[in-house]
Amino acid sequence: MSPNEVVNGSTLLANKKLITTPAIFCGAKDGADPLFVQHADELGKLLGERGLTLVYGGASSGLMGTVANSVMAAGGKAIGVMPEAHFGEVLHTGLTELIYAADMSTRKDIMYNKYVMKLRYFLTIIWYKYRSLYL
Repeated sequence: MSPNEVVNGSTLLANKKLITTPAIFCGAKDGADPLFVQHADELGKLLGERGLTLVYGGASSGLMGTVANSVMAAGGKAIGVMPEAHFGEVLHTGLTELIYAADMSTRKDIMYNKYVMKLRYFLTIIWYKYRSLYL
């Protein structure tokens, strides 16, 4: 499989089940440019249409909420990893699953060790395709 096939063949990735649970690290705010929200929405739709399960920070607001809502609206699932200290602030209550973390450090460990290590190649593809979006 050439790199070009991978970048242009996200259907191939989903059909072969090489990637089923991408982890996205992004903010609970929309950012300075409205294009960030548009790209987050497009990325969420892309993942959801392929039936993938998103793992992200668990917030209902900002880029995090946009990606999660778009994934679920397009038929995918969303797993949030939220530290207990932030439950009352921006917790997304409509997720497929919510993982409780003791603190921010534990949250990052859960997301990175459980999901990102397995998905480093796919995340590189996402960055390449959406490099104008600073997720």
